[in-house]
Amino acid sequence: MNEFILSNSNDTMQIYTSDLFTVISNLNHYIPQFGKFIGDILEIQVKYNVTIVDQLGNLSVDVPQNMSQSIVEEVVKKIRVLDSLCIQRSIDIEAEFTKGRSIENLIKLQNSNYKSQISGQIAEFARLNGAFK
Repeated sequence: MNEFILSNSNDTMQIYTSDLFTVISNLNHYIPQFGKFIGDILEIQVKYNVTIVDQLGNLSVDVPQNMSQSIVEEVVKKIRVLDSLCIQRSIDIEAEFTKGRSIENLIKLQNSNYKSQISGQIAEFARLNGAFK
């Protein structure tokens, strides 16, 4: 393992800021994707008049009795694909939040007046998650 000591706190802040910029850029990409996946699921619910129930991570889809089997299979497949995409993107977002919080904690050690740059993304992710529940 290579170790190095930064010569001053400005160098440290530049590294933190650069790393945080990467986290924010990733979040600015991931969160809208997540929102689109959620929106697509909600659109399917309305279009086909289906109810999605999430029981401990297992999705079930309640469909109208008069829906043909082929449409049921199509709807369920779309929902499962979108759910899988939501899960993966959620994992990616949580990983970025973890990195971002760690970086921000380090920045706060250098600057006690620092205001979080990711709090807005955290709130938006929580809002989107709540839309699907």
